[in-house]
Amino acid sequence: MSEIRRCLYKPLALAICAAAPLAQAQNTIDEIVIVGESKLVENRVTLEGDALRVANTGDFLKAVPGANLNRNGPLTALPQYRGASGDRISVSVDGLPQIAGGPNAMDAPLSAVPGANLKSLSASRGIASVSAGQETLGGHVAVVSRQGEFAESGELKTHFQANTLYNSNASGVHASALGYLANDRHKGGFTYTYQNGDDQEFADGDIPNTFFDRQRLSAFYGFRGDASGFELEASRTNTGDTGTAALPMDIIFIDSDSAHLEAYRRVGEWELRVGFGVQDIAHGMNNYEHRPAPTMSMGPMTMSMRRFTYAVGEHEHAKLGLSGPFAQGELAIGLDYSSTFHDAEITDPHNLAFFLHNFNDVEKSITGLFAEWVRREGPLSWELGARLNEWEADAGRVSAAGAPPMVAMNTMPLAMAFNTADRSRDESNTDLVAKVAYDLSSHATISAGVAQKTRAPSYQELYLWVPLQSTGGLADGRNYLGNLDLDSEVAHELNLGLDVFRNSISFSFQAFYREVEDYIQGSSSIDSPLAMQANMASMLMGGQPALQFANVDASLYGADLGYHGEFGGRFYYRGNLSYVRGKRDDVSDNLYRIAPLTHTLTLGARFEDWDFSVSSELAAEQDKVASFNNEQPTAGYGLLNFNARWQLNSNVQMVFGVDNLLDKGYEIHLNGYNRVANADVPPGDRLPGMGRNVRFGFSYVY
Repeated sequence: MSEIRRCLYKPLALAICAAAPLAQAQNTIDEIVIVGESKLVENRVTLEGDALRVANTGDFLKAVPGANLNRNGPLTALPQYRGASGDRISVSVDGLPQIAGGPNAMDAPLSAVPGANLKSLSASRGIASVSAGQETLGGHVAVVSRQGEFAESGELKTHFQANTLYNSNASGVHASALGYLANDRHKGGFTYTYQNGDDQEFADGDIPNTFFDRQRLSAFYGFRGDASGFELEASRTNTGDTGTAALPMDIIFIDSDSAHLEAYRRVGEWELRVGFGVQDIAHGMNNYEHRPAPTMSMGPMTMSMRRFTYAVGEHEHAKLGLSGPFAQGELAIGLDYSSTFHDAEITDPHNLAFFLHNFNDVEKSITGLFAEWVRREGPLSWELGARLNEWEADAGRVSAAGAPPMVAMNTMPLAMAFNTADRSRDESNTDLVAKVAYDLSSHATISAGVAQKTRAPSYQELYLWVPLQSTGGLADGRNYLGNLDLDSEVAHELNLGLDVFRNSISFSFQAFYREVEDYIQGSSSIDSPLAMQANMASMLMGGQPALQFANVDASLYGADLGYHGEFGGRFYYRGNLSYVRGKRDDVSDNLYRIAPLTHTLTLGARFEDWDFSVSSELAAEQDKVASFNNEQPTAGYGLLNFNARWQLNSNVQMVFGVDNLLDKGYEIHLNGYNRVANADVPPGDRLPGMGRNVRFGFSYVY
């Protein structure tokens, strides 16, 4: 029973929990995907970090059945799980929930740890437990960074690892180093990661603004005693000039500092765990250094609309949890608190009189209280959980100046209306979870779960007072207006699963249905007496009529399958199949940016020092698109990839691979639309997938 609670509650133990049942079957040379223990009520899939294959952490998520990525740039990818994305998915790094510093999530939480510094990524399949995070309506993803390992003896030893990966497409360089000292009580050291690349190429030229530049330095220390311990980590990430072609601006800099402490104390069979974390982010972006600036026609004159945005984000998080045996099961109770601050100002470097404060002193906090009880009795396991979140939000007064007369005439009434409105919110949300699993035999388990999950409106959805594209990464090219009267989303979900595992073969199938009341999306019907001014301001600033965030009714349903097996002693296969359907229930329309039917399959062979694999990625056409924002359908496609790995000795490993082996041209439905003029991809077209890419990698471990 203690192992069940450890998997359900301790964020830093996720990789251990998922890996345990397959540890003997794994070959560490190639196997990345680890299927979570299906007999547990909480079913997770964990992916071990592989610095020689995947450069960005977000790309690991695509190996999880039902998961995908909404990509807006080379370092900007938002997780999608079963049709839910953005703020609907909770992301934690080493137990600390992550936020994006900017209003368009250019520094998306999943990008906080580069792929070269990733130890593991774990995603809850089906319904996430209430202990996983504060708002997990769409699921939960836990990222664990490399921070060394404790040793088995008291002798202090030095450990070092260096990795390099080169991608021919975009001339991408990814390098990392990990160095630390450790014994059975202490470990301490550092990690450093460097990433740099040019624009990616596809069949018809360059994919615009896909260059990137980022460095990350972290330091860590951990102590492990007989009944207590703690881990402390601090990091600094500097992102330089990095393109985001699907968004109206590119990254000029993102300077992000974070630190977290997690400690535990065991007393008898009970464990007390506390955690604290902070983030401090400064973010600059503009629309003129790496792309032609947009223009505005004012009669016979044409004005350049150069814009620079400076945004800051701050985050504080604290948690307190107690777990131990209770009523023939295990009980976990906890209290967590999260507070965020956001501010964003837009200026024009060639017109010092221009100023727009689109988010001013925006504060949002959530105080959560949860209880979770897990019990196993013979072949039956179940989990009951409840969470209460009290959330508060507020924003300061906004202002704008120096805009052309026609623009000012329409934005000033919007600012006055926002400043005189009641901008404070103070409400509560309740999450409820019930899950059960039953072992049909020693090789098969069926499971079911029901839940009510909630999500409070984001600060962009509430406080975007003037029509802009500061939408948390929607990347649909439309200007949006916030709504101070939004209600929280309330989802009711049913999840059914079947897991079969025998010898070296396993598969895990799940089907789900999720109905969401007050789903938040854009609406062309603006609920404001200033609708005419909002639409005029939107069109004068180069856009279509504005959309306003509104509550609608929606549902998502589908199924996903993960499977893997071995045969002949040397050969293996693994894959997943995912389908999700998202639609409006109040009108005849589809939800925006929903992944199509996808299937991935890898076939491989292992030898003493070598591993070879060929993988395919298939995506069906997606014509069930959202008409409210003119979403474009996409055709299906198929890709073929190759990978080889050579273990030279116990210290040195090399890889060679080719992605998109046949250099196929294709469009990924979850990519955003190009916003860069005078490029090989016309503005308004969906950004294509990358052409053929040859990879070389080298790893040294001491």
